[in-house]
Amino acid sequence: MDEYNRVVGQQNVYAIGDCAHLLENGEPLASTAQVAVQQGPNLGRNLVKQALGEPMKPFKFQYRGDLVSVGALDAVCSPYGWSVFGATGWLLFKWVYFSKMPTMQNRFRLLSDWLLHSLQGPTVARLHYNGQSDGANEPQPGPAPQPVAAAAAPSAEPNATDRQTSLGEG
Repeated sequence: MDEYNRVVGQQNVYAIGDCAHLLENGEPLASTAQVAVQQGPNLGRNLVKQALGEPMKPFKFQYRGDLVSVGALDAVCSPYGWSVFGATGWLLFKWVYFSKMPTMQNRFRLLSDWLLHSLQGPTVARLHYNGQSDGANEPQPGPAPQPVAAAAAPSAEPNATDRQTSLGEG
């Protein structure tokens, strides 16, 4: 890719985000949301400029810091070179994440997810490896199934249930 997010060797093909391998000062930019969020508007403006016959502006990444949640009420953040961690870092992480939601509907869903998580705890899933499990939460043996009486031979006239089933089949 070149500095305008154009795919080298292709005409009118551009790439941003995870599928873009963009070098800046000889080093590849990380495939992070921070890079993609900056590439998108830059490419949009450049496409308008290209359509108007104006010169495009090369993409320049502006590092804003990192946010990493490391557990409940714990995060490590480095906004603009500052170091924030612990509960304060976690609050900053949540605030930035919330503020990046594009619509009020998404923000409402995010807040409701956080509220439900705080009231109910996390959702836990168990994985089975090679058809085996650790035995936890496995069904316990119950009483043996009771034999079922033999069904009567079908009659020539279908009952109401048979009519409902046959109506849906065909």
